[in-house]
Amino acid sequence: MPVDLSLLDQLRDVIAPPDPGIWPPAIGWWICASLLITALVGFRHLKKMVRVRHARRNVARDISQAATLGSDQVAARLSILMRKVAVAQFPRSSVAGLAGEEWLEFLDLSGETDQFTRGPGRLLTTAPYDRSSVSEADALVQVCISWVRQVT
Repeated sequence: MPVDLSLLDQLRDVIAPPDPGIWPPAIGWWICASLLITALVGFRHLKKMVRVRHARRNVARDISQAATLGSDQVAARLSILMRKVAVAQFPRSSVAGLAGEEWLEFLDLSGETDQFTRGPGRLLTTAPYDRSSVSEADALVQVCISWVRQVT
């Protein structure tokens, strides 16, 4: 059977499709990007947890050391430690300027308690001036420890 060459001459060449563009990326790139972002967020969260655990351990150690000080120094040392924790956990602008009753009210609000304005936590503001009140130093230590656990 003879082949009709005239029909073959009418065929056109195959046109190759254009090369794929760079955007949008293939699904594999989207998966890689989401895994990378998830890993970075997870690493940041893990790093923060380790930092908080380390800070909590240091504060607990410092509070324990403050409890072994003389009874007249306990409140002063605890006051310093409480301020350090507060500045680390809350915006500096809302914590740094607080003193007296405002400081105690802040501690009560942030720790969801009333032990600072109505309980042994008052020693943080009165102990430096009233040496007779330092007999409640153990109760103050416990209140401070529970506040630190609450806010960290």
